[in-house]
Amino acid sequence: QKVEEELNMLYPGISILRMDADTTITKDKQQKILDELRNKNINVLVGTQMISKGHDIPNVTLVGILGADSMLSMNDYLASEKAFSNISQVSGRAGRKDKKGRVIIQTIDVDNKILQAVKDHSYNDFYENEISFRKNFLYPPFQDLIIFELISNNQEELKKESNILYNILKEDIDNLYKVFSPKSPYIQKINNKFRIYIVVKTIANTKFYNNIYIKINKFNKIKNKNISFIISKNPHSMIL
Repeated sequence: QKVEEELNMLYPGISILRMDADTTITKDKQQKILDELRNKNINVLVGTQMISKGHDIPNVTLVGILGADSMLSMNDYLASEKAFSNISQVSGRAGRKDKKGRVIIQTIDVDNKILQAVKDHSYNDFYENEISFRKNFLYPPFQDLIIFELISNNQEELKKESNILYNILKEDIDNLYKVFSPKSPYIQKINNKFRIYIVVKTIANTKFYNNIYIKINKFNKIKNKNISFIISKNPHSMIL
């Protein structure tokens, strides 16, 4: 919304549409907005990442990507992969068919290896850098991440129960895994429910599962009934 307002002030003579969750509530609204752009009824389309998702729109010659640094700096081991994918996708909207395209990326880190790989259209450069990072820090595919997500509408009770689970998980580890202390995610509350994560780093084999199932059963027997929890392996999104 802010970008749309700024563009209207800077270029009062151009037509602008915005495409995001607020403007595409109805089923066919997104298609109508894209049709307006295809039919050259608007000059500028401002939107979220949904703009980048595989739309083949002719006559687009300039793409601007704002806030690339925020994607790269997320506390998520998948941040670089997501940033490379999203920025590459939206960059591909410029210069379709016989049109030349230009892409401008807003960043304060012009030497960032991910952005350089996007600029050079080099998946190999991105892969070599990313796989080295994951190997050094033992992220998937070199080790697995098991996430315990505890949920409650009572934040103090949630903290108490997460510490109980953490202490149970630390018992008799026998070098099977490493457990990290409870931590609130970046978005702490969703639908009036608080959340806390406990992260376990391991090689998820039969011996690990046998050990962890015993501890889950132990926690289930003593945990507060108002606390629920979800266990996931190598989740696609994990912003801590």
